[in-house]
Amino acid sequence: MELSISRAELKTAVTGLSRIIPNRVTLPILGGVRFEADENGTVTASATDLDQSASYRFVNTTSVDVGAFVLPLTALKELTKGADREHVILTTTPDQQVGVTNHVGGHQIRFAVNTLPAEEWPETIRPVHCKPAEGFLDTYRRLIPFASTDQTRYALTNVFIDVEGKTDHPVCMVAVDGRRLSVWNSMKFDLKSSVPVPTSRFLAWSGLTGDAQIGLREEVTPKRGKNPEIRKAWFGVSVGSWCYVTKVPDISFPNWRQVIPDYTAEPEKVQRCCFTDGDADALRKILPTFPGHDSYNCTVVLVGSQDGRLIVSGRGKDATADTVLTLEGGSSYEGKGGQIGMNRQYPHASGSVTVRRLFTGLR
Repeated sequence: MELSISRAELKTAVTGLSRIIPNRVTLPILGGVRFEADENGTVTASATDLDQSASYRFVNTTSVDVGAFVLPLTALKELTKGADREHVILTTTPDQQVGVTNHVGGHQIRFAVNTLPAEEWPETIRPVHCKPAEGFLDTYRRLIPFASTDQTRYALTNVFIDVEGKTDHPVCMVAVDGRRLSVWNSMKFDLKSSVPVPTSRFLAWSGLTGDAQIGLREEVTPKRGKNPEIRKAWFGVSVGSWCYVTKVPDISFPNWRQVIPDYTAEPEKVQRCCFTDGDADALRKILPTFPGHDSYNCTVVLVGSQDGRLIVSGRGKDATADTVLTLEGGSSYEGKGGQIGMNRQYPHASGSVTVRRLFTGLR
């Protein structure tokens, strides 16, 4: 078996698959990448940590014969160094090695790399049939900073896809960490069941670009005698040449809807702040040093005026008056006028969140 892989594609594959392989592996085989060529000439590279797996389908790669082998990720990282236009040739040998021909600067460098035992490769998670899901990846990445990183609160370390809405766009995506709740609504995915999706370094990877498709596969083992019913599920994402599958955690996500105020009960008391993308981006840059950033709660105050203006104010430790900033990028206020103080660090977790719209009840 011989593969000729462009270095540009090898870089892409190794960069993505390294986000699946943990830094410390419990089994040596989990530190490897499996290359496979099938009878149709399709060449794929895949990695797994038993709970999740990802595979990359090469486009500019040729193969001689069919087969599979596993190479350590550390060895592959060395092969990614060089010009993108160059090729790397991998040839299997009978002595459990892969001969490498590395083209560097117009020269051929030949050496051998020991393979990992292919027979120890764990049974891969079967692919999930996926359908188009516009906005999934972008929304998922925006929500990750709001999910908990506390592994003792396992249910909160996921991004929840809720399909129980009542409108013609019934899907909400939700993340919560115990002090913040972020909900993105008005989406429409072809999913039959709500599903928690674990936060994943792979799905958060900026190199994963394109229109995403998602899917859910469920398996139910009926109850037999004293053996209880067993339910298992896998969530899949397909983007371009990438296919990703993760086990769905067996958890009950909190009933997030019960903490959302009912704005329809007393509409005359509702006060609404609406932030435009431009103002939200500006606040991300301004708030870290805006007066009051060094106070105990890093307090910043939102002030709504009856003429529709939205104002941000803060006061430093030694100041006797507030510093006032009027948002002029299209943000607006609706209501009778009021203000609310909040910890500015909450909506700026990881410094990477762009808020399109934030609705806040003011007092």
